[in-house]
Amino acid sequence: MECSNHNFHELSLDNPITPKTSFLLDAVVNFVFEDYSNDIWNEEGRIGPSDVGFHKECAGSFEYKDGLEISSKDNFSTVYSDTCIYDGKWQYEVLLGSKGVMQIGWATINCTFSQENGVGDTRSSYAYDGNRQRKWNSSTSKYGELWSIGDVISSTIDLEKGEIAYYRNGRSMGIAFKNIPTGPGIAYFPAFSLAMDESLVVNFGGTPFCYPIHGFRSLQAPPEPQLHVAKMCFKWLDKLVLLS
Repeated sequence: MECSNHNFHELSLDNPITPKTSFLLDAVVNFVFEDYSNDIWNEEGRIGPSDVGFHKECAGSFEYKDGLEISSKDNFSTVYSDTCIYDGKWQYEVLLGSKGVMQIGWATINCTFSQENGVGDTRSSYAYDGNRQRKWNSSTSKYGELWSIGDVISSTIDLEKGEIAYYRNGRSMGIAFKNIPTGPGIAYFPAFSLAMDESLVVNFGGTPFCYPIHGFRSLQAPPEPQLHVAKMCFKWLDKLVLLS
């Protein structure tokens, strides 16, 4: 099934709407927001809820576990995140639960997906598939490394330079796409297409990244109080180890 628009009931922003965000609201609010119980986190360059999750499927169907773990239950299923970015430099990570055909990347709301066409198979979407070691944007070409179960794949998007890159376990595989469209009216969502029974877990930044990429922000604010407690615990653990 194709993505259906949602009615926009109320947009609660902590900060005033800036000129940069105003032109995007009409284009994305019907797609993104539908009575979220949590507040909207309005950081410059980003529109979406504070806790980033998934929008409804655009094609096929998924089984969801623990919020951000997905497993495809159709031939080729596609889903967007519920948060978009339109300016700046951003990152997310996925932990692979399988090693088959998956197209991981970014897409605009102008894409129409099906069980034959996923992320990267349209002009306004970009993807990497480590099973076939290829990148996709309407056409396809050789790119990247062969991935394995348990790999952490990072995807970065730089909307200042118009570039998308991928990393495998913290090691850069190079810039995959250059000169992607940016500017007024263009916003990108993390998006994922998985073949039958393929699975992954997405981290938008709600837990510390395994491999943070210098200069790139997470789509979700990190849990600062929990991080502080964890750092203190490790510091005291180090002291206990030295004393023993």
